[in-house]
Amino acid sequence: MPPVLDPSLLPAYVGALAFGYLCGSIPFGLLLTRLAGTADIRAIGSGNIGATNVLRTGHKALAAATLIGDALKGTFPVLLRQGRCHLYRRLAGPGMADRHRVRADLGRGRGA
Repeated sequence: MPPVLDPSLLPAYVGALAFGYLCGSIPFGLLLTRLAGTADIRAIGSGNIGATNVLRTGHKALAAATLIGDALKGTFPVLLRQGRCHLYRRLAGPGMADRHRVRADLGRGRGA
């Protein structure tokens, strides 16, 4: 039986969705390549900011760190809500996935 939506917990549900969305908005590939002083990752290869494109720069350690960062930004909101009901986790995950996929603020309409 699916969990019942409790109207008194609506602010918490919205908070879980927003927290997942904010965690998904962290562009690890872009941040790590800028910190390493490499060229703009969006101008290399496919133009995405994900680990595969970071690997194309020749920095294996940066690509691994990007992959780990992207994995953790999806895991963290869900694990943080572990003690809560299943609905919290079901809201935090899609919020992160949606923000990770659509990166219009980086000048592109596609994900990392």
